[in-house]
Amino acid sequence: VMKNGTVAYPMLLRRPWLRRVHARNYWNEGFMTLGRGRERMKINVIPRHHKAEPMDSSDETDDWTSSDYSSTSEVDTEDEESE
Repeated sequence: VMKNGTVAYPMLLRRPWLRRVHARNYWNEGFMTLGRGRERMKINVIPRHHKAEPMDSSDETDDWTSSDYSSTSEVDTEDEESE
């Protein structure tokens, strides 16, 4: 686990564990719950300092072309040139 900032740690949870602890994801609200009944706990999945902002229509990428993306990264190109 890598430390992210001073108080948040990203984590990767696998499906079997999530099923076992009765996890429920509420991505639009930014939290998930673990457990059932009185033992249920709520966990924030979006850091408090991060606020998602809605995309406006100018941010959509429906009109991208294949020339916008390359299958070769700059690092790959640099490595090939140095050989």
